[in-house]
Amino acid sequence: MGGLFGGLVIEGLLEPVPELAGIKERDGLLKDIQIGPDGKVPASIDNSAPMHRTVNGQANPGMTIAPGETQLLRIGDIRTCTTA
Repeated sequence: MGGLFGGLVIEGLLEPVPELAGIKERDGLLKDIQIGPDGKVPASIDNSAPMHRTVNGQANPGMTIAPGETQLLRIGDIRTCTTA
């Protein structure tokens, strides 16, 4: 699949709490990847090599939130599966 991954968002989480209607919602998918010396993802996983964490496919992304602001953060952790 060439590193393709994604998530499913189930809507309606805030409906039982009307006080939170209209707040900003953010989704973040965490993924550990390996990057070879050539800057590319290697064809096979080396369990002894260091891993790098990305959020929504970006390394070291930023997020802005105002003081006192309420936001809903949905965070999913995508694990790499290996077979022996």
